[in-house]
Amino acid sequence: MFAWIVKGEGIVDIIKENPSDNKYLSCAYEGESDYIVSGDHHLLDIETYRGTEILKAKSFLDVWGKE
Repeated sequence: MFAWIVKGEGIVDIIKENPSDNKYLSCAYEGESDYIVSGDHHLLDIETYRGTEILKAKSFLDVWGKE
C-alpha cells in the first residue's frame, strides 16, 4: 500500500450539481487511483470515472477483503 500526493490540477466538469466534487475525480485520475471511497451521492451516482470505481465504504471493504 502506498500514497501519492497529487495537485489535482486537471479540469473536470462532470458533476454539475456540486462542482466542488469534481476535484476528487481530478485527483483520482491524476493519481491513477483504483477507487474513490465516498458517501457523497454526487460521486456515487457516477459509479466510475476513467477506470476509477466510486464506492461506499462498506462496498470498498468487501472488495478489499477479496484482494
